[in-house]
Amino acid sequence: MVFLPPKKIYSLFPYAYVVQNVLCFICFTGPRNWKHIYSECDGLQQSPVNIKTKNTTYNSLLRPFQFKGYNVTHTLPITNNGHSVQVDLPTQAHISGGGLSGVYKAKQLHFHWGSAGVAGSEHTVDGERYLMELHVVHRRNAMNEENISISNEDLAVLGFFFEVSHKLGGLPYELLQPYSIKEQFFSLGDTTCLNLTLQEFIPEPKDLALYYRYQGSLTTPPCSEIVTWTLFTKTIKLSRRQVIHISYLVVPYKCSFFCGTLYLKNHYKLGVAVHRQAEPYQCLLIDWACTEPPLSFTSHRRVISESCTFT
Repeated sequence: MVFLPPKKIYSLFPYAYVVQNVLCFICFTGPRNWKHIYSECDGLQQSPVNIKTKNTTYNSLLRPFQFKGYNVTHTLPITNNGHSVQVDLPTQAHISGGGLSGVYKAKQLHFHWGSAGVAGSEHTVDGERYLMELHVVHRRNAMNEENISISNEDLAVLGFFFEVSHKLGGLPYELLQPYSIKEQFFSLGDTTCLNLTLQEFIPEPKDLALYYRYQGSLTTPPCSEIVTWTLFTKTIKLSRRQVIHISYLVVPYKCSFFCGTLYLKNHYKLGVAVHRQAEPYQCLLIDWACTEPPLSFTSHRRVISESCTFT
């Protein structure tokens, strides 16, 4: 038997939410232990947080967002990265407005969920945890691609909560079909490509005038405190069957000889107890009506594609 120092053990599985190797009973590599190899994960302005609505204040400087390129069809690579479902996005899609300083280009989106029937959002509102949470990550247009730590506004992440509904929909059709991409997307590193628009993942712009805003961090290592967070009050609806399907979509680690297949679940970071630089939480609730007509969106035929290049 080989004994390794704690830091070496953590480095073997540096980015996990639970013990992923059942043969290593001391490999507790969840969020509470990330700080052992990523010091900023123990920082002063960490995310996620619990939004206390009674402590929010109205900020008249926060205006509606402008979404550009969200309704253009691209061939999007969708990857099982072992931690979530990640969709890489074309930089032609970008946002501005919303109190942001400049233009932010889309980078990727990913999901956080619990397990079948168990809520798994990262942020909470008045202590309530939502079913799932979608993060659409944007990078400021003027920043250096090799250096993501220029200022506290390097990244802008749009967060969306999910709720159970009797209606179908809320996400692109293929992601919600039991057999459409599962065989191509089952194991760590698997990638499939779908012709989609970014708009298909989120509510329409006319429904996104209300949101919370605060300065925080990445919710995964290295936990860099460079994120302007926007959490929309408009939720995305999924049926219970769709939620169960997503819960069994991704396999982060295979241990078939000893334990069968382990599905990815409960991959969310608990909210920090104290956001030390924001007491009370500096969350700003906007109450602003869209002054421009909503963009017109057209439906596009979606097919599985072998090419993962953006079109």
